[in-house]
Amino acid sequence: MKKMDLRDSLMMVISIFALCLTKPLSAESVSQSKSSPPTREMMHNYWSSSNEHGSWFAGVGAGLMKPSIPAGFSINNGSDFDMPYNMDVYSANWSDPYIVSAMLGRMWQRPGLFIPGYALGLRYQHFFAKDITGLVMQYSLPEFINYEYNLGVRINTLSVYTKLDLVKLGRVLPYLTGGIGLSSNHSEIYEEKPLPGIVPRDNPSFAARTKSQFTYDLGLGVDVLINPQVILSLGYAYQYFGTFNTGYGQRAEWTSQRIDLGKLTANTVLLELTYLFDKKEHNEFIK
Repeated sequence: MKKMDLRDSLMMVISIFALCLTKPLSAESVSQSKSSPPTREMMHNYWSSSNEHGSWFAGVGAGLMKPSIPAGFSINNGSDFDMPYNMDVYSANWSDPYIVSAMLGRMWQRPGLFIPGYALGLRYQHFFAKDITGLVMQYSLPEFINYEYNLGVRINTLSVYTKLDLVKLGRVLPYLTGGIGLSSNHSEIYEEKPLPGIVPRDNPSFAARTKSQFTYDLGLGVDVLINPQVILSLGYAYQYFGTFNTGYGQRAEWTSQRIDLGKLTANTVLLELTYLFDKKEHNEFIK
C-alpha cells in the first residue's frame, strides 16, 4: 500500500473531525477513514452541505427620531460692544421628526441556532424634520428677548446597510445593524418676526444651504418572522449626520455670520416590514 504523505494525513484528520460533528464515530467508520484517505471531492461535498441560501429582499419602515442639538447658540451681532454684549443668544427647540425608509438588497439564511441570517443592501431614509424654532436675546441681555425665529430643516440619507441576526429563538431573531453613506442636510432660509410691541429689525436672512455629509448608524433590534417571506422588525439606532449649518447672512452686517449647530446626531426607533423574493420552501428561518 502507498505510504501517506503529510498532506494526506492532515486531510484524514480534518475529515474525521468533520464527521464527528455530524454523527457519532464507529469503529467501522474510523477503520474506513484509515484505509481510504479522504479525497477533495469528499471534503467539498461536506462543506457544500452547509451553504447559505440567498434571496433578494425589499423593505419599508417608519418611525421617530430624537435629534440632539444644542439648547442654544450665539451669533455676533456686528456691534462694537465688548463680550458678551456683541453677541445675540438664540434658544433652539426641535420637535421630534418622523422617519420613513426604504431598503433593497440581498439576504442570506443558513440552518443553525447561531448567526441564522445576515443581509447587505442599500437604504434610503427621509426625515420629515419639523422646523427649529426659538427666541433671540439681543446683546446677551434677558431684557432684550425681542424676536422669535423659524428655521426649516430637511434631511435625506443613502447608505450601505448591513444586518446580522445573532440567534434564532423560534420566530424571534435578535439582530445588530450598521450602515455608512451620505447625508444631504438642507436648511431653509432663516425667518424671524418681532414679539408684540417690538420694532422689527433688519432680518439677518441666513441663506438656505444644502450640504452632503458622511453619515453612519449603529443599531440593534428584533426580527419577528410573520411567515416564510415576511419579516417584521423593531429596532433602535444611533445615527450621525455630520455637521449642520445655514448659509451666511444676506444683510451687510451679517455677511460673515451663520447659524452653526455643530455635529448633528439622533436616536431613532424604526418599525420595518421586509419581503423576501423567494419560494417559501427555500426559507431557512421557518422550518
